[in-house]
Amino acid sequence: MKVPAFVLLFVLLLAVAVFAQGENDKAEDVSKMSAVNLKSIVSSPHQPRSCLGSSCNAACVYYGYLGGFCYSGDCWCFY
Repeated sequence: MKVPAFVLLFVLLLAVAVFAQGENDKAEDVSKMSAVNLKSIVSSPHQPRSCLGSSCNAACVYYGYLGGFCYSGDCWCFY
């Protein structure tokens, strides 16, 4: 009984490893992503550059970035 149980366990682990590898190939490569402070992008004083609700994310998307987040009172855009 130990041999079939061992074989079954091995097959299950192999299936999980193959499935995990396939999912990993589909993942987005985040090694090239970076963040930049919105203050360095926007020169107009009328554009939102601080964390005011959701204006940070909207401003970053407007300037062509994937999105934005607030950190330490500043708006950071990531690409």
